[in-house]
Amino acid sequence: MNISKKHNSLRKTHTIGKNTAERIVTASQVNVMREFGITMLGISQARNGFAFVRDDHNVFQILACLSGHGQVRIDDAWQTCSSNQAYLTPADILHAYHAPKRGTWDVCWVMYEQTQWLERLPIDKPVLVDLQVQPIHAAISCLHHEVVGANDPVIIRQWVGLIDQLIQRACESNQKPSRLWQLWQAVDMNLASKWNNDRLAELADLSSEHLRRLCQTELGHAPMKQVTQLRMQRAGILLTTTDMLIEQIAHAVGYDNAFAFTTAFKRQNGRSPTDYRRASAKTQR
Repeated sequence: MNISKKHNSLRKTHTIGKNTAERIVTASQVNVMREFGITMLGISQARNGFAFVRDDHNVFQILACLSGHGQVRIDDAWQTCSSNQAYLTPADILHAYHAPKRGTWDVCWVMYEQTQWLERLPIDKPVLVDLQVQPIHAAISCLHHEVVGANDPVIIRQWVGLIDQLIQRACESNQKPSRLWQLWQAVDMNLASKWNNDRLAELADLSSEHLRRLCQTELGHAPMKQVTQLRMQRAGILLTTTDMLIEQIAHAVGYDNAFAFTTAFKRQNGRSPTDYRRASAKTQR
């Protein structure tokens, strides 16, 4: 690999590296991808030797990092692309990226026909943005599994459509990026914890007042109300998909006892957990 720091000395490069593992799906394999303007997509567990320099690539590409870190070219300088970041590159514009000499840069990527993206995301140079990568990575993995496995065209169409929607949402949200999605993801993974405004602010690395203002701007309500909503969503899932006792569900979503949980659930949903479970059972018969 011969990539220098000077713009005019970047040499066209396209190497995968002998230790890089890839899963790839192309429009020639899956014709329905053409309907969404997607030419190719995949997942790369990139290692040393994975390097690209291109200035005549006639597609829009999103290269998103799940874990590890690599280097991407922005405004004639190298920047680190790490977890939950994506490198967006318009067609026929010089762009470059490469994996580190040590370690793995786990990325997923989707290539679109440029005309599909001129109106969606009118960028004229490579940019590095923050976004939630895991759902996109998971959907691409599932699509690849289906293509090399059962190869059901109905399911394949659903996966391709989902990938396109996830990419579109990610790029649209980048225009008004949320600063709090990582916070709510962490809360949702640990709903039983004793959350309060101070703990939320500390996790978000913000002052309590700044967090309150951001929540009001992005969500229209206070931080702890968002915690309550996440708890009630999970409680609804547990009530309808498990045989857990109300007391057990209460503890699982962060309440000290069944009475406190029932009061909060009824306030949020207009019915008690027991009535909610009974009504759900009737609709599933």
